[in-house]
Amino acid sequence: MTLTVHNAPERPSQPAVAAGAYPYWLIALIEPQHEKRARDWLWESAEIPSYLPVERVTQVRRGRKVDVENLMIRGYLFVPALYANHAQIQRDEVRGIRGQWRYASGALKLVPDAALNPIRTIEANLNDPAWLAGKPRKYRAGQAVRLIDGAWRGLIATVDSLRDGQRIVVDIGGVLGHVELGEEHVTPA
Repeated sequence: MTLTVHNAPERPSQPAVAAGAYPYWLIALIEPQHEKRARDWLWESAEIPSYLPVERVTQVRRGRKVDVENLMIRGYLFVPALYANHAQIQRDEVRGIRGQWRYASGALKLVPDAALNPIRTIEANLNDPAWLAGKPRKYRAGQAVRLIDGAWRGLIATVDSLRDGQRIVVDIGGVLGHVELGEEHVTPA
């Protein structure tokens, strides 16, 4: 007798939310150790994006190297204010979401996107091997750059993330989305 295992098709993971994609964010209060579950549930059930700052590290567990996401801020999840009504309705359906951060008057506390930039910078630095090794990088996540050669010469883009080997990923926007380039192909805007 042969046993055949059929793996369920993988669902696409939530794409990274670029700086400036949403003008305001809500702070969802999450039960301890449910942050990733709440983030994944919001994306898989209703395609609601969220931002959960993490540090990606490699650990050795039982003799194997495993990639792990360590949370930078425990108990909180940033959800675009655009989805405030959805998050309020689904709070009772998602195990782990306790509510949103509110003022004493009961009004939702909105966080401007620019207020998240220091968190994004710290996250980008922690996840950049060159920065951890003490090698300075010319660019940082969220920085505006100008493309200096190729078909998009003169175009202003935003650095989305940093890669190994002096390469960066820039968000060109529109249909083009994200493009990986060498640092020599851009200059600060």
